Amino acid sequence: MRRLLISLVVSVVCVWPSYAYTAQTEYRVKAAFIEKFTRFIEWPESIDRAEGETFHICVIGNGRILDPLNQLALTTSIKNKSIVIRVLDRPERVRHCELIYLSTSNRTIVDAILNVTRDKPILTVGDARGLAKQGIMINFFESSNRLRFEINIDAVKQSGFLISSRLLKVAKIVRTEGQQE
Repeated sequence: MRRLLISLVVSVVCVWPSYAYTAQTEYRVKAAFIEKFTRFIEWPESIDRAEGETFHICVIGNGRILDPLNQLALTTSIKNKSIVIRVLDRPERVRHCELIYLSTSNRTIVDAILNVTRDKPILTVGDARGLAKQGIMINFFESSNRLRFEINIDAVKQSGFLISSRLLKVAKIVRTEGQQE
């Protein structure tokens, strides 16, 4: 019994660092993707001429992406603006966000975000199964151990964003549940 316990502890200790490294790497890659998305997206109200000198990325849900986003904010800009990362506790506080990163599949929160952002120049990026079909514009998913993303063209059009064909070409295109083609 004691050997089994020692064996189990050694296994967990050996596997845990690689899991942590993988999760950390995953969120660094997602943060990089988010910045790259903005290069291929034109906001409906030209954000280049919008007031203010900051581009607000707001995070709702799991905060594991915060460190990689904060690192990104220190080293780069989006649309010639410095990046500010904000953590939101309520969907109603999204007014000053240019981009929202949502990592929850809680239907109540997702619906609240969609109600607040619908028809507004706020890009929504999700990180939970099924969010794109619910109306989130861009959603990360894993396929064959690779990070991929899907774009909901209905949600994008409804909010007035223009997405480069180069970005659309590498994405999985989805439609909002219940939408007609």
